[in-house]
Amino acid sequence: MLRRIVFCTLLLAGCAGGGDERPVSTEREVPVREGNVLVIVLDTVRDDRVGKPGVTPNLDAFAARATVFENARSNSGWTLPAHASLFTGVYPVQHRATQETLAFGIDLPTIAERFSDAGWDTFGASTNGVVSEANGLARGFARFEETFRSDVASRFGRGVHPNEGTLVDFLDKNDERPWFAFLNYIEAHLPYRPPAAFVAKHVDTARFSPQQIAMAQRVKMRDHYLSPEGLPDELFELLGQLYDAEVAALDASCLLYTSDAADEDC
Repeated sequence: MLRRIVFCTLLLAGCAGGGDERPVSTEREVPVREGNVLVIVLDTVRDDRVGKPGVTPNLDAFAARATVFENARSNSGWTLPAHASLFTGVYPVQHRATQETLAFGIDLPTIAERFSDAGWDTFGASTNGVVSEANGLARGFARFEETFRSDVASRFGRGVHPNEGTLVDFLDKNDERPWFAFLNYIEAHLPYRPPAAFVAKHVDTARFSPQQIAMAQRVKMRDHYLSPEGLPDELFELLGQLYDAEVAALDASCLLYTSDAADEDC
């Protein structure tokens, strides 16, 4: 049976930096059979932004016709232990993927291994360097694309996010088996550099000058954690608006991966 998949609207909320971004146009006919599973993690997207008016309209529309688990919780506040728990179904104290051990034990089967053992074809792609083969999170995937690497991202033309480009390639080569696919998006992470169209929509440009916005886009996590004075309240407010713009761009899947597209509308 064929169904139409529009990758730019297949966004599922995941556990709680963007680059230059461009609209994605990867609508195509792909085989969708009973038993196929697609897991998408919008890494660092906060719960209070999902459903915020004007920020996630596409995800909100999807949620309106889907099953939504409002009492779900991540087992950790950062990527590695959260994903290790997602993939194994156990707590960090059991899989041991923490600050002390940047990988988890091979004795724990992953969801990808379970699907693979049951006969599913498996694929993963990640723009987050922490979700990688080095940390053990690629285990069980027949193919895992580290799309945070420039050589992978450069395979695709203007307007195609590497996660979606590699997924389309995987589906084109699928051998009629049901498939399990996982995608991680890190665009909502510092530094916040959303497309200009989303800055105009979500940032108070009458209040914040281009120079202030450029300074906020250079803020790093250590500036907050290690600064004795902390960051000024006004800067925090601006960062929050830039974050809204990042999440909105991700919701629209308006991922501009070309440096000369900063002033183009999605």
